[in-house]
Amino acid sequence: MALTSTQIIRNYIDTIGSLERKNIQNDEQYEEIRQLKNIDIIRMNDMEDVVVAYADISITGTDRDKPQIRVFMDKIKTPYDFAKAKSMRFFAFSIFSKDKAMAKNIKNYDPHEYLVSLETNIDNDSSRRDIRSMYNFVDEYIGRNGETDYVRCAAGQHQSGVYQASFIRINDNGKNLSKSFLDYMTYFDSRPYMNSKTDYNENRDDNNKGELKYNRIIFGAPGTGKSHKLELDSKQFDERLERVTFHPNYSYASFVGTYKPTMMETPDWLVDNEKKKIIAVLQDKSMTAQEKYDLLYDKFKDEGLLTRLPLLLGIYTDEDFKTRKLDGTDAEGDNSVERNHGKAIRPYLNLKFQNSNKEISYEYVPGPFMRIYTQALNHPKEKFLLLIEEINRANVAAVFGDIFQLLDRKHGVSEYPIATSEDIKGYLLDNLDCLKGKNVEEFSDEEKEKYFEMRIPSNMYIWATMNSADQGVFPMDTAFKRRWEFEYIGVDDEEQVKEIENYIIPMCTENTYYVSWQELRKEINTILAENCKVNEDKLLGPFFISRDMLEKIKNNKVVKDKVKSGDISEVTLEDVHEKEKGFIKAFESKVIMYLFEDVMRMRPQNIFIGHEKNKGKMIFSKICEAFEKDGEKIFGFSEMQHIE
Repeated sequence: MALTSTQIIRNYIDTIGSLERKNIQNDEQYEEIRQLKNIDIIRMNDMEDVVVAYADISITGTDRDKPQIRVFMDKIKTPYDFAKAKSMRFFAFSIFSKDKAMAKNIKNYDPHEYLVSLETNIDNDSSRRDIRSMYNFVDEYIGRNGETDYVRCAAGQHQSGVYQASFIRINDNGKNLSKSFLDYMTYFDSRPYMNSKTDYNENRDDNNKGELKYNRIIFGAPGTGKSHKLELDSKQFDERLERVTFHPNYSYASFVGTYKPTMMETPDWLVDNEKKKIIAVLQDKSMTAQEKYDLLYDKFKDEGLLTRLPLLLGIYTDEDFKTRKLDGTDAEGDNSVERNHGKAIRPYLNLKFQNSNKEISYEYVPGPFMRIYTQALNHPKEKFLLLIEEINRANVAAVFGDIFQLLDRKHGVSEYPIATSEDIKGYLLDNLDCLKGKNVEEFSDEEKEKYFEMRIPSNMYIWATMNSADQGVFPMDTAFKRRWEFEYIGVDDEEQVKEIENYIIPMCTENTYYVSWQELRKEINTILAENCKVNEDKLLGPFFISRDMLEKIKNNKVVKDKVKSGDISEVTLEDVHEKEKGFIKAFESKVIMYLFEDVMRMRPQNIFIGHEKNKGKMIFSKICEAFEKDGEKIFGFSEMQHIE
């Protein structure tokens, strides 16, 4: 008897040593799902528990050239709701389990070798879905590109009614493969699909109705207005916020804080006339070391500084403060006194060699996290915001360090505290209003726990932007991602599309005309999604060209019309045309370069269709030359409305 999809996938998971299917029969927290036959709780290597539901496949219409390959969404609705309620990651898996003859339209690969992960919203879905079009897409993809261990079938590349799916190769001619599957289980976070569209548009925390979300990441394609949305939302915090942009070299020391060198005045233990005397003696080359010693002995003895005098009198110290004689040999006897007075020696060395009254010291310099954290603790009745731009451009695990544990919140407060280091403790003593003037030595154990165990307070919010499509970004591990509320902004967000409907942009440097930016963007995205099979996170958002640029070129068109009609005389058509040419150059450096370098680097001919048909060289400079001459026709458009 043939195995079902559920049995095949369970057997496969059992072969992976780093994954464990938990026995949930006697666990009270899983009582409401323990009787279901198509659900597992999988324990990951990092001890995270995820919900996995299995959708068995049925085949209908076997007499057709392309039979239906159906999954039953109603059977994964309960596991989905359970995962959503528990804020657990959720996976819906299926695999082709029928006889190969039933997949007669699939020619380029064996569907038995690819597990299907359905990445979709199941809030209101209880029907059967035909995912044959997804299998068709993968068949065509492998036919063009050869076998692969991972393919994502995105929205726009199929007609199944499921948002999107990932095809993961788990078997190769009878040999189990695990790397791609483990990577997917580790890094993919399905929680955005566990929110309805209404949820996406609300800046609210599901666990705290009416309250702002505490840990919030806005993500989407470039130009979807992620930063702009956070900028607008952050206005409710007035000036009570810190903004920081992550980059590849950003570190824990920059984010939280660290000791840094600083120049400080030499301690005022010598009055000016005494300084002059000592400097004169030290710099007098006619005197012997013994004579200098005799002159300075009483002064240094009275100040209790006699152990440092040899350093200034013919004996010197290396970087380790090891005392040596003039000939370079070690000084006799124990020199630990001199070695342990490194900091105190500096003023004397400065006097002798630099005649300076400055020295290097070290002080704790807080990063944006500590600054906003301290403000939030000092003003508990006000709300404070830490705003992080481009959060995945840095290695967030390294940047957050042990602060990562504080992101687990209960009613807004960190559920699990961390102990403060000595440097942070010193900073808090100096900057927390509740600690100023208090003697730490007299603190009780309860007070130490209260003041020196860090917890993010409920009036401190951390919001961030993220673009997963950019090059050079760092992957976020699952444990980090599940501590955030994700909000997705689509490339065709209704509010933003409405905002750009009236923007027009110039085409061609000679005989210039204008086209609708929204229409041009929409047509380019259609080619990318349908012909080039590009995922949505690489499409052009409404404000891929900034609001400022769109507004300026729109106003320039208005000025151009007034110059032509004679309403404006102080501006010439040449002035207007120079701005049009400037915009076209900017379009090349932003839009065309992005499409050429980032999106379609390996297959630029698939997006620059008109340029390909004209047999133009597929290099960036030639594409730009063609754009300046032919405008939007380089994309293969022939019927776009022109605005003269």
